[in-house]
Amino acid sequence: MSNLMTPQAVAKYLSKTAPLLFSHLLEQSGQHEVRSYLPRRIGLCVSGGADSMALAYLLHNMRQPLPTNEQLFAAHAFVVDHGVRFGSRDEAVQVQHNLREMGITSRILTIDWSNYDLKNLLASGFEDTARYHRYRVIVRAALKEDITDIFTGHHFDDQIETLLLRLIRNERTGPLGFQGMMAVNSVPCCHTVFGAQPLSSLVSPPLHSALDGTSKDVLIAERLRNHGVRLHRPLLPFTKRQILSTCKHFQIPFIDDKTNTDPTFTARNAIRHLRTHYSFPKALQDQNLVALQDGARTVLNDLENYSRSLCRLITKFRLHSHTGMLELCFGRISHLPLEVRGGLSYAMSRMFEIVSPVQSETWPTLLDEQVTNKIASILVDSTCKKHEPILAYKTMLRSSIAFDTTGNHNVSLMIFRQPMRSAEIASNTFKFVGRTKLHIDTKRRVEEWKCPWLLWDSRFWIRLSSQEAGMIENITMRPYQPSDVCNTTKTLEEQGQFDNYKKQMFTSAPGNIKFTIPVLIYQQKVVSFPTLKICLVPSEWLQTTVRCARSLRTMTFLRSNSLTLET
Repeated sequence: MSNLMTPQAVAKYLSKTAPLLFSHLLEQSGQHEVRSYLPRRIGLCVSGGADSMALAYLLHNMRQPLPTNEQLFAAHAFVVDHGVRFGSRDEAVQVQHNLREMGITSRILTIDWSNYDLKNLLASGFEDTARYHRYRVIVRAALKEDITDIFTGHHFDDQIETLLLRLIRNERTGPLGFQGMMAVNSVPCCHTVFGAQPLSSLVSPPLHSALDGTSKDVLIAERLRNHGVRLHRPLLPFTKRQILSTCKHFQIPFIDDKTNTDPTFTARNAIRHLRTHYSFPKALQDQNLVALQDGARTVLNDLENYSRSLCRLITKFRLHSHTGMLELCFGRISHLPLEVRGGLSYAMSRMFEIVSPVQSETWPTLLDEQVTNKIASILVDSTCKKHEPILAYKTMLRSSIAFDTTGNHNVSLMIFRQPMRSAEIASNTFKFVGRTKLHIDTKRRVEEWKCPWLLWDSRFWIRLSSQEAGMIENITMRPYQPSDVCNTTKTLEEQGQFDNYKKQMFTSAPGNIKFTIPVLIYQQKVVSFPTLKICLVPSEWLQTTVRCARSLRTMTFLRSNSLTLET
C-alpha cells in the first residue's frame, strides 16, 4: 500500500460506500460524457489535526472525471472550540486561517458549558459529554447551511482502537458489536435535533367503505421528506502513517494536540499509547482485529439476506403512520431453521423500530432471543388461533391466524406502541410556554406565531402555528386519555367530525392504541388530534404540522425490501 493518499484514491472508496454523493454526475449511455453540475455542498468536521486537515485537502481537491475536471465538492468546515483549554480560541482561529489558505470556508462553533460543573466533568465523563455536544452543534450548523452530508477524519488506527475499547469494556453485543465504525451512518447524539434523522410525512387516512375495516390499501408506505444528515468516514482504509505522509507531501498545515497523546486523559489515549510503544499479543494485533471485524460484517450480511427471504413472504404491509401502528401478514411458513431465525430477529427488529419510542442509537440490531422464539412459534404454529401478546422495547405485538379453504394459515401481526405508564405520560406532557416566534406570511398578509419543532415520544415531530398571539403559549401536548373521551366525543358530534374520528380509530387505533397518540389541550379540553388531522378549533387559531421520526437504518431496510415507497 502506498504511503501517500490522493484525492483519486479517496474518491474511489467514496464511490463504493456512498454512490449517492456522485449522483450529480450524469453519464450518458454509450457516450460516457459527463454533464457539468455545481459542486455538491458538504460539511467537514475539522479539529485542526493531521487527520481532519488531510481530509479537508483531499475532498477540496477532488475533481470530476475528464473532460470537465471541475471541483466535485464545495466544502464548508466546522471548527469546534470546546472552550475548556487555555488558548483553545486562538487555536480555532489558527485552524480557520489554515483552511482559508487552502481555499475552504469555515465557521467556528463554541460549546456552552454554563450548565455543567467543568471541574467534576473533566475528572470523569468529559470525553463522552464533549462528543455529544460537538456532534449536536455541528449538525445544527450544517442544517442551517442546507448541508446533509458531513465528513470526519476517522482512519484505520481509530477503527482498531474502537475494536480494542469494545473488547476491554466487554460489551455484550455479540459478534455484531465488532463491526466497528461504519463508512456511512447517521450522526450520533442527534436524535432530538430536528432534521438530523430521516423524516417522513404522515400518510393520509384510508377511505372506508364500511366500519368493518375494509378500505383502499393506501397505507402501504410513507413519503420520505428528507434523508437526514449522513456521516461519512472516507479515511477508514488509510492509516495514521499515510495521513502524516500525505500532510508532509502536500504541505498541509496542522496542529498537534498534545492531549491526544496523553495516556492519562482518556481510555482511547491509553490504548493509543500502548499500541505505539508496546507489542500486543497476536490475538489483539491489527490483522486479527480486522478479521474479527470482517467476520462480524459477514454475519450481518447473512442476516440481511435471510431477512430479505422472510420479507418476500409478507403478503401485506400496512403502516398507519398517523397512529403508529404496523400491520403485517405472512403466508404459510412450515419451518424456520436456526440460521433463518437470525434473519427473523433482524427483520422484526426493524419492524419494531418503526413504531417504538426507544431511541435509534440504543436500539438493538437483533431482537432478544426469547422474543424472537415467541414470534417464530406464532409464524409456524398452525394449531393455535391466538397467542399471548408479546412486549418488547415499549411496543406490543398481537397476532391472529386465519385459515383459508385449503387449510393453509395466514398469520396477521399488529405492532404498536405499548400503553403508556404514568411516568411516560408525564414525560410526554409538554407546554409551549416561551417557545413561540413571530412569522410574517407576506403572501397571505397575515402574522403567524410559530413554535420550534418538538419531538413527542421519540415518534412524532410536531410544530404549531397560530394567528392568535396568545394561543400557543397556553397549549399543552400530552397523550390522549380515557378521561378525555366523553367531552371530546360530544364536541366531535357537534362539529360533524365524529364519523371521521370513529373510522380512523376503528381501523388505525383500535382498543387502547388510541391512548398512545398525542392531543393538544387548551383550557382543559382537547382541541386537536395533530397526527389525525382533526382540529376542533378554527384553523386561524391553530394549525399543526407533523412528521414521523425514523432511523436511517430502518428506512434503508424498508427501501431495500420494497416495503416503502418514496414520492
